Amino acid sequence: MKDAYNLLEVSIFRLNSLTKLLNGMDARLKTTYIGLGIVFLVMACAENKEPTVNPYEDVREYLTTIEATTQRSGDAAQGKNYLLYGDYVDSGVPAGMYGTTFGLMTSSENLLERTGPSTDINYSFNLTKAPNGEDIVAPNCMQCHSGKVDGEFVFGLGNIDFDATINQGEAAPFLDLLV
Repeated sequence: MKDAYNLLEVSIFRLNSLTKLLNGMDARLKTTYIGLGIVFLVMACAENKEPTVNPYEDVREYLTTIEATTQRSGDAAQGKNYLLYGDYVDSGVPAGMYGTTFGLMTSSENLLERTGPSTDINYSFNLTKAPNGEDIVAPNCMQCHSGKVDGEFVFGLGNIDFDATINQGEAAPFLDLLV
């Protein structure tokens, strides 16, 4: 009973503090905060439905097997080197500008264990040269094909943090600000 009383006392104190804060605001801002509060309250009280997929269900009946095919020959080490350092995308952000744009928004942790100037470049970009000879930082395959599972980086894994279904065109007007 004492815990319930303490919780009620804290709630009343917070409600009084919130009332004082709201009284000092203009009407539009107050309406916005009250509206958001109601939305969050409704969301918090909404019924939590159980997932429709049973994680313990045997899913083998839903899987499709793809038959093995003959693989092309090649040098796997050379292919990986090209993925990590290659110029397969020849347009990007000038290298000098990377640190003040994407470099600020991405981790510089050397997850691909690259060497040389590429060590400070995020795993989803390559440091390369544009056709005009300019050093650029360009996107690479790891934007979609690498990610973390339980905090461990997995090279070649699908990236669950990147949603390619979002309309990227809406960001286009902001690109002019970078130039």
